[in-house]
Parts: sequence; structure tokens; C-alpha cells
Amino acid sequence: MSEGSGGGKALAARALGTSLELLTKNVAIFLVTALAYAPTGATYWIYRHPTAAPGASGRAYLAKLLAALVSQVLAKTFVTAAVLRILRRKPARFAASIVLGLRRAPLVFATSIPLGVLELAGFLLFLLPGLFLTVLFIAVVPVTVLEDRWGLAAMRRGADLTKGRRSRLFGAYLLIVVVVLVVGTAMGPPMGFQWLPRPWATLLPIAWMWIAGTYQAVLCAVLYYRLRETQEGTEIRDVAAVFD
Repeated sequence: MSEGSGGGKALAARALGTSLELLTKNVAIFLVTALAYAPTGATYWIYRHPTAAPGASGRAYLAKLLAALVSQVLAKTFVTAAVLRILRRKPARFAASIVLGLRRAPLVFATSIPLGVLELAGFLLFLLPGLFLTVLFIAVVPVTVLEDRWGLAAMRRGADLTKGRRSRLFGAYLLIVVVVLVVGTAMGPPMGFQWLPRPWATLLPIAWMWIAGTYQAVLCAVLYYRLRETQEGTEIRDVAAVFD
């Protein structure tokens, strides 16, 4: 099926809707991702007070970026198994999902952190290259968690799964990025909640990152399943067989 086909559009729309529905019916997922976003919360809290020391603002910005990247990868790693079990209409088994994520975390980080740095560079230099890389490798974390692949093998596998669907996925993910950026910008200076006492002015943007990151983590797992279903005809019981 071609990049511009209706099949890719339907897949993206279904994945967006399924992810939102899944989250609203399984709010315990937020407890799982709260563990993942603890590094981000701690980093933002440490650097909550501005300082005039030379280079301090740059170090704070870099620390926050790296913490957010680590949290995003952890969230995807922790929820993948639970999301696929829910799609299979089985109990989520969040504790088992976290344990599986922790077991695979070294391989996930070895694959995702260098990739995440490239994506961040693409976003910072110019939005579209970073977004393209995100879409191209959107299934890499589920691949690493579920298929015992990592590094270049996981990246090739992830890229193969998105082949023929990238333009539609690009449009869907662009919508998510725009919403995240608009709301995040509205929460930060000079707009947003700066009139609130400092703890709240710090905590609310972190809460938004946690909510948005949780949705993106669920979306990655849902897309992984939908891509395997459409590209390979794989059923959910086969995708989730690793948990049996």
C-alpha cells in the first residue's frame, strides 16, 4: 500500500483514538509512568531556582532535556507489555510489565538514547527532521522490549514496520507535537502559571510532560501492534505471546 493510501490514514486515526480510549479506561497506567517521570520531576525541582552563575542556565537546560529523554524512554519501556495485554483483553499486570521493562531497559537505552539525541538535535535545529526520525523509529522501543532485538537490528526492524505508512504517521504525530508544544509554551514564561507560587509554577509543566509522555508511550505500543497487524497480518495474541 502506498504512502498516500487511505490505509495509512485509517491506521494513524485508529491508533490515536485507541490510545486515548485505552488511557481513559485504564488510568492506572499513569501510576506506571509516574515512576518513569521521576527523573524529570527531580531534575526540574533541583533546577527550579534560576542562578546567575556562568553557564548555569545552559547546564540546567541540558539536564532537563536529558532527564526528559530518559523518562520518555522509560515510560515506553514500562507500559508496552501492559498495553498489549489490555488490547488482548487480559489483565494489565502492571507490575509484570515494569519488571519486563527493567529487564530489557539496558538494551532499550543502548538503542534509544543515541537515537533520542539525534531526534532532539533534529527538533532543536529544525522541527521536521526530528519529527521524521521520531516517526521512522516510533516502534523501536516495543521492538526492543518484545522481539529481543536492539541497536541497528531494532532500528531496521522499526523502520521496516513503518514503511508505506510514514506520511500518514507523520501527519498524526505532527498534530501531537503541536498540541504538546502549544500547551507547554502556554505553561512556561512569559505566559502560563508564573503568577502561581513557585512550587506550583514548577510542578504544573512537569505534570503536563507526564500526561503527554504517557499518551505518547501508549501510542507507541498501540502503533507497534497496528503496524504488525497491517504489515504482517499478525494477531494480537501472537504479538503478546511473549507474556504467556
